[in-house]
Amino acid sequence: MQYIVTGKQMKQLDKNTTSVFQVPGMVLMERAALSVCVELSKKVGTNASVLIVCGTGNNGGDGFAIARILHTRGYRVTCFLTGDTNSFSKDCAKQFEIVECYKIPVVSELPLGPFDVVIDAVFGIGLNRPLSQKDNRLFQSLNKMSGLKLAVDIPSGINADTGAVMGTAFIADLTVTFAFCKVGMLLAPGKNLCGSIIVTDIGITKESFCGELPSMFSYQKQDLITLPKRNIDGNKSTFGKLAIIAGNHEGSGACQLCSKSAYRSGAGYVRVLTSANNFEIMSLSLPEAVLHLYTAFNSQENTSLEKAFAETVIKSNVILAGPGIGTGEQSVAIIKLLMETEQKPLILDADALNIIAFHSFFEDQLIKRTKKSCNVVLTPHILEFARLLHKDIEEVKEHRLDLALTYAKEHQVVLVCKDSVTMVVSPDGQIYINQSGNESMATAGSGDVLSGMIASFVGQSMPLFEASCLAVYVHGLCGDYAKSQTNSYYVTASDLIDALKFILK
Repeated sequence: MQYIVTGKQMKQLDKNTTSVFQVPGMVLMERAALSVCVELSKKVGTNASVLIVCGTGNNGGDGFAIARILHTRGYRVTCFLTGDTNSFSKDCAKQFEIVECYKIPVVSELPLGPFDVVIDAVFGIGLNRPLSQKDNRLFQSLNKMSGLKLAVDIPSGINADTGAVMGTAFIADLTVTFAFCKVGMLLAPGKNLCGSIIVTDIGITKESFCGELPSMFSYQKQDLITLPKRNIDGNKSTFGKLAIIAGNHEGSGACQLCSKSAYRSGAGYVRVLTSANNFEIMSLSLPEAVLHLYTAFNSQENTSLEKAFAETVIKSNVILAGPGIGTGEQSVAIIKLLMETEQKPLILDADALNIIAFHSFFEDQLIKRTKKSCNVVLTPHILEFARLLHKDIEEVKEHRLDLALTYAKEHQVVLVCKDSVTMVVSPDGQIYINQSGNESMATAGSGDVLSGMIASFVGQSMPLFEASCLAVYVHGLCGDYAKSQTNSYYVTASDLIDALKFILK
């Protein structure tokens, strides 16, 4: 597991390391600079020309320290100072003095180059205001330069807390960040400007949290150890009895994908409630599923649906509802039955979310349900989340993290906010930010596959929040594998299911 921090938290960690653990700030700065030089040496040889653009704060101090280390190793280094020497932080002033002693060129006007490497060490994580016109012009010029672009800690111009771009930001090919990833580097649009991100150890460790661990984290490959264990004495009931309510009389694609995904993720028994129109195709495509079918809706008589619903749900320990059910009268009746059923873990996806958004009655019912037992997962993509909030999509994109935290707390649900960077938020404020996956997964049915994985892991006795986080991570790994075997154009949702055989081995 990898902790993720805000800019404010990172500053406190730095302070704790120097004040509580007595590690001098200059030592941390030296280690930060050295880590950048190590990563740069993997990209270019010592004959490279390097322009280092330095601000007057500690990020600039990192830049001057980098300049000295590279200079002593034979690189051709030029520093460009963006501000006034009277504005230097204490450590930045000292590093500048050292650079002067080594007679490394420091210029006050931006040189035209060309340079093999351009290093941004201007603002770092402290930026919380829009850039000035002068700064915007600077980064526009830097972005036009040729050569490898490297950002120190975070590209200048990105808000470390939100990912917002505060004007014209530096566009990096590589960002070397220190101790922990900053949340603004993982959220769009900031994420799109960081290039490859490398987190380096500079001596600020989890001990520096002083017992106050951050609420944000992400998974790494070693976290697959948290996958549900396969009991060698288990049976199909041991590994989860799922009720999946999906598809309608117009189609079964979503139904097939989430049901097959649930099985391929380890579910032991899957009951599927769907339209009788889907009998033949479901029997052929997924013979392992137990089908419970209802006929076309009749406003005078709906015993077919109610009977099939009861048969599906009564012997299941987890319910997934929504993929491909539509938002018509019959689907509304299904959601009504769901809200009235006993307290079993419930995953609501796709059209189930739209029905809740369109009918305020169901939102009230949802809140009543979760007050009794916090056992509901909602999996909206960005447009569905905007519908649930009754807000404009641009507003939701801009404030997605804060809105997700508020919604999860007020509704007492686990919220899986799907987007290019998917977040999972718990009712008590824990935040998982996913770093697996890629653009090839932006394809119809990808969300259905994810909902099946979540239901499967919950059915295998994982808590809802942990199951959702792990499913999102595994889902992304499947996308990474599928893309690596073909390309980002070729991947379909079915390829994500096929990839499970390699990811879960």
